[in-house]
Amino acid sequence: MKKLFAISICIIMCLSLLASCGNKGKSEYEIYEENLPDILCDFVDAGWTVKEAYSDEENAERSEYWAEKSGIEDFKWEAVYLITKEIDGNDWVGLIEIFGTAEQAEYFNSESGPSLSVMYDTLTYGRILFCWAKGLNEFSHIAIPKGLVEHEHTLGEYLYDDTQHWRDLTCGHTTSVLKKSDHTDKDYNGICDVCGHEAELIYRTNFTNTAYQIVGIGPAFSGGDITIPSEYKGLPVEEICENAFVSDTCKITSVMIPDTIKAIGHSAFKNQNELESVTIGNGVEIIDSWTFAGCSSLENVVLGNSVTDIEHWAFEGCTKLKTLTVPATIKYIGDCFDDSGLTDIYLGISEPGFYFIDGWAEDLESKGVNVHWAEPEK
Repeated sequence: MKKLFAISICIIMCLSLLASCGNKGKSEYEIYEENLPDILCDFVDAGWTVKEAYSDEENAERSEYWAEKSGIEDFKWEAVYLITKEIDGNDWVGLIEIFGTAEQAEYFNSESGPSLSVMYDTLTYGRILFCWAKGLNEFSHIAIPKGLVEHEHTLGEYLYDDTQHWRDLTCGHTTSVLKKSDHTDKDYNGICDVCGHEAELIYRTNFTNTAYQIVGIGPAFSGGDITIPSEYKGLPVEEICENAFVSDTCKITSVMIPDTIKAIGHSAFKNQNELESVTIGNGVEIIDSWTFAGCSSLENVVLGNSVTDIEHWAFEGCTKLKTLTVPATIKYIGDCFDDSGLTDIYLGISEPGFYFIDGWAEDLESKGVNVHWAEPEK
């Protein structure tokens, strides 16, 4: 009788323990079943948030795939739980995989990579993979109590794109990308201070840090056509600075300037003697002094519809430039065509603007340039 009483007490205690775990989960998360392992309750007690990672349909699809892959009959995911927690300012993520049998869990572990992949301060997130065979009350591959097992990652070389760099883990973990960071170029030489990435163009922010300026040619540019981007690292590119494309070695053949560019600094393309074609977007208002001076191959220039000022010597020495069309927004044209090949200039205005130098048109005509005024409005 005493033995029977003791067995009864033991059964009651076990049922109470299972009910406690199940009820706590149901009241807080509405996802637990009463025969899940105690470690799920341990994670809840340790402050982790737990929720189902996949729907029943998705679990069924995964089960079908792995049954075919493994050759194990009735391969089945009972459930997959996603656990999350903020630790030291980082978001940590874990997956608890619940299988039907130990054989299935062992096979999945052997095929899916390491069962533990813990990410630390320098990473954007963490991942922990636990596998548990339902009914065995233990994890088939690795059992971890309330704490986490520390692991020191090994890192590969830097990887990068045009704006960011990162490093992959080389210690076999499936979640392996470090946090991406923007390139830094404190010396403005086109080489990232951290990863050594070489850029085609060199940028800096303006005084208010609201836009980028182009200040030079980077070591990755070997010559040819250039299309100025309208955006860099999420901010507009608004200015080409003085002397930005002056180079004795990197020769440009054509340049496309987007509408976001508002100004082109003096001497920006000076002596680019292989430059043949320039298209200037509708945002540019000022073409500064010597901007295209010495561009002896320049034949085709398309000005946007916002240009107000063309400063002195802007096209000096452009011997192949024969014609130029100037928009109706023009207010000032300096002495900018000395030693050029200009024969015809087409103006979008019917008479000189207020800031035009007296005798500007007559001076050009005396040099053999035909000045074509727009028809006056009636």
